[in-house]
Amino acid sequence: YATYVVASFVEKNAFSEEGLAWLKAARATIDSSSLAGVQVHIAGSAAIASDAVNAVMDAFPFVIGLTLSIVFLLLSICFQSIVAPLRSILSITMTLGFSFGITSWFFHGVLSWLVPVMSFSIIVGLALDYDLFLTSRIWECRFIAGQSHVASIGSGLQTTGNIIVAAGCIMAVAFGGFLRSSCPVLYQWAFLMSCAVLFDTLVVRTMVVPIFLYWTGSKWSWWPRTIIPSDGTNTSSSRSSSSKGWCCWRRENQIVEETSNNNELIEPLLLINN
Repeated sequence: YATYVVASFVEKNAFSEEGLAWLKAARATIDSSSLAGVQVHIAGSAAIASDAVNAVMDAFPFVIGLTLSIVFLLLSICFQSIVAPLRSILSITMTLGFSFGITSWFFHGVLSWLVPVMSFSIIVGLALDYDLFLTSRIWECRFIAGQSHVASIGSGLQTTGNIIVAAGCIMAVAFGGFLRSSCPVLYQWAFLMSCAVLFDTLVVRTMVVPIFLYWTGSKWSWWPRTIIPSDGTNTSSSRSSSSKGWCCWRRENQIVEETSNNNELIEPLLLINN
């Protein structure tokens, strides 16, 4: 086999849109030509960079699907439910769609390919963290404290809402520090991440998720998990069915637990692992 290297100079910036368009057109011309037994390749730094970007973006949908599938599997095991992980994935998708959409609109569609790739995993991790913090507290109030469906949503939101909002604001300030960067990748990434954490904590976790839980009702919010019958008050039978875990804290109308030894009242209720 003989190898021939031909140097070709194009009067365009190889990394610009025009240069990439020329590269695609040249490769299309080579693929359509009939050169028996001859393999023609276009190399160079611009071609290598273009191939790397294409490879990453081709694998990106698979990464998205795999990540969300793992999230669904883990949450299904954690909550023993199918509806709960679907709701979590839907809320995370809302945050992703909003942040990617507003960033694309703000920068008129001119985004670095690195921005969505770098942001996806971080947004999923943060949104899932906030969602688990809220949902697990609602779950504890519902299944461990034996509260009614509506009361558990209110208690969970009351005890975690301020923390979630504060955490989102702190992360937005941290990401916002890169907005002053002169590097397009950094300030685009900072804008996207700031919008994502603010939207997720101020809108999705504190409004959308509680509304969705209320809308799905007691029967479907945790389906197919068995729901503890409750009229909104704690009973000894409902508490004895779940003796482990943390109960929710409440500043108002605090849950009162009657101890088994001396009938003292303690507030708020803490269920101690045996």
